Amino acid sequence: FFHHVQDVLNAYGTIDEPTLQFEQGRAFLQGRMLRQGLIYMTRVAELEPNNYSARVVLADIYTSLDRPKQALEIINQVRANAAAFNLNVTNEFELARCEASALFRDNQKDAAAKLLGEMLKKPAAPKLFKVAASQLYLQNNMHAEAVPVLDNLLTSEPDEVMALANRGFALLQLKRDNEAITSLNRAIELDPKNLVARVNRGLALNRTKQFDSALEDWELVVKEHPNSYQILAGLAEASAG
Repeated sequence: FFHHVQDVLNAYGTIDEPTLQFEQGRAFLQGRMLRQGLIYMTRVAELEPNNYSARVVLADIYTSLDRPKQALEIINQVRANAAAFNLNVTNEFELARCEASALFRDNQKDAAAKLLGEMLKKPAAPKLFKVAASQLYLQNNMHAEAVPVLDNLLTSEPDEVMALANRGFALLQLKRDNEAITSLNRAIELDPKNLVARVNRGLALNRTKQFDSALEDWELVVKEHPNSYQILAGLAEASAG
């Protein structure tokens, strides 16, 4: 009796069966072995041409490998054969997230933002999509667009630490420092070990001339990460202030 797909592979070697190929591909991806994962997911798509999950994973791999045009080609194939891939309300948002990510990587920022905006307006937009959209906005320096999405997430879950921390970071980039501090204060209150939030709060406190408080945050972070040169540079700046 085998408890894990790896047990089967160890006993029998690679088996050309889509479910096992998919699971082996996922195992490689979890280890950030993208090219190995690509080989397995490509084989799944060959064995099961209408396997939606394999196509989405393939598109994400191509985007991560900085080959967004191939990712978009896969997404277009799925959209062109919506019935065969059983597109529905749920996976429509997953596909949109995948497409927006590829569009951003392909330097089609306006198209990506338009797609995310359209999907976010839909009442059925799930939390998972909103989280992904906010992260894509932040990763692509669209901080003003990220804030309302994070505000929406916090309306239903006001103590969601990651949303609070990301909101604080976005507001910091927009130079809305006092609002950033409020959001980061709550994130740190809920998760005192959130060092990224402390770094960002230190920056906001420093900019609002609360130097002693900024130093407290940064000193705690440096204590945990003594070789973090970025933090040491920030400390020096705050001390000079």
